[in-house]
Amino acid sequence: MKEILIFRTDRIGDLLLYLPLINCLKRNYPSSIISIVCSEKNYSYTRDLQLFNKAYLYPKSFIQKIILFIKLFSKKDLIMTLDGKKRSIYFSIFIHSKLKILFSPSLFIKKFFSIFFNYFFYIDYNQSIISYQKEALKLLKLTLIEEDYLLKDRIANKLNYKMPVSKNPILFFNFDEKWIWDNYIKTFENIEPSYEELIYFIEEVVNKKKYTLWISDGLIRNTLFDRLISESHKINEFVYEKIIDDDIKIYLFRKIDIHDLNHLISCSSLILTCHGAPSHLAACNSKKTIDIIDGNEGLLIHKSCSGHFKKTTSLPRENFAKLSKKILNLL
Repeated sequence: MKEILIFRTDRIGDLLLYLPLINCLKRNYPSSIISIVCSEKNYSYTRDLQLFNKAYLYPKSFIQKIILFIKLFSKKDLIMTLDGKKRSIYFSIFIHSKLKILFSPSLFIKKFFSIFFNYFFYIDYNQSIISYQKEALKLLKLTLIEEDYLLKDRIANKLNYKMPVSKNPILFFNFDEKWIWDNYIKTFENIEPSYEELIYFIEEVVNKKKYTLWISDGLIRNTLFDRLISESHKINEFVYEKIIDDDIKIYLFRKIDIHDLNHLISCSSLILTCHGAPSHLAACNSKKTIDIIDGNEGLLIHKSCSGHFKKTTSLPRENFAKLSKKILNLL
């Protein structure tokens, strides 16, 4: 194949979910030009990954959409519309390709748009999404191997600090906005700790469980993390050091980007996170993970999306006092 075009105009986690398929294509067609159309949420990350020959941002204005269509109009050997979105489907329909494959969880899309594609995969969340990737690759007579599940992120981190060598295993705690009630979806169970509960949990991790603890924040500032920062020693713009009992140090990472996050995950022994892009990064780095998930409708989708999470233990959201005990029991 000479030219492959992929549509993934959603989030970073959604892109990483299909990393095995993308890696398999790249491994089997090393001389092919593989291009991808992205959204604002995953464009910068995708562009920097060096997985693709070309990364395009799906534009907002009508004129820019016409310009993008002209850029993509040359004949392709394969189009894979992974996001199942109408905007990507419209582009896919009018760009000529020898083979077109569409993935979507929508029965509406299946009914009205599947006829424009050679193959349509209806995503049923009772089935693992990785199984659909395998079926699509079978059409190309390709098979996944273990290394296809791994992320080869070559982007240097900007932390500008060499972490001290730890004798203990490292627990990376992604304490982002999903832990904070005011910053997340109100229909989900509240898992926000009080500051006293958070400190108690930290002390249990480092004193009793004997982990070196690294904690990062998310995209939205939260007062609990800010308070930890205020009681810490600043090493540089991104890295802080806090003393716990008996001169034990924990490290706090503030305003890090996705590449820094991946670097810290790759250096850790165990990841604690609410389900999202960090969960996928942990899986792509083959790391043990405690993944906090929505215990209602999200459970089925999570099960479908985490079929290749070979080292992940999932816990449903519940109040922090109960949840933290379960987490500590897993350490």
